[in-house]
Amino acid sequence: STAAANALADYEYGSFTPSFGMTSGGHNITYHDQQGQYVKIGQLVQFQIYLRINTINANGSGILFIGGLPFNATSNTGQGPAYGGCSFGYCQSLGAMGSRSAPVGYVEANSDRIYLYSGLDGSGNHINMTVANNLASNNCQMRLTGTENVRIIGIPKNGSQSIMRIGKDNP
Repeated sequence: STAAANALADYEYGSFTPSFGMTSGGHNITYHDQQGQYVKIGQLVQFQIYLRINTINANGSGILFIGGLPFNATSNTGQGPAYGGCSFGYCQSLGAMGSRSAPVGYVEANSDRIYLYSGLDGSGNHINMTVANNLASNNCQMRLTGTENVRIIGIPKNGSQSIMRIGKDNP
């Protein structure tokens, strides 16, 4: 039947704990708020993140990322289709943004990380964000939403307990 062929067989939702990180380490962050929620339908994951820093000590270097997504993004070779991306609904107390546009981020292939960029510079290029330059203020916060493509079926890698599956075997 048509209904059976179009049944939603892979749906789940849950929460996760995102966190800021740097590719070269060397930071210590405590959070006022650290929240993530997701919905997965088939190979598409939609996520929402809210991070608000309470205190920060940034002694390291490297590119700023948000880690801890519930699934690793898919992989491919070369510069193929997008692995995932996000848009920012609200940011507060970001340093070194100057006149650049709002931050942007992309989900790295084969990872649970969103790499962050401080919008566009005067030449139209994205600039890597760093903890030392962009999160140097206590009370810095970001609210964002995004999507990623995944190729796994099953429970999230972090073992989230708030999962619901709907399909022909679980009405």
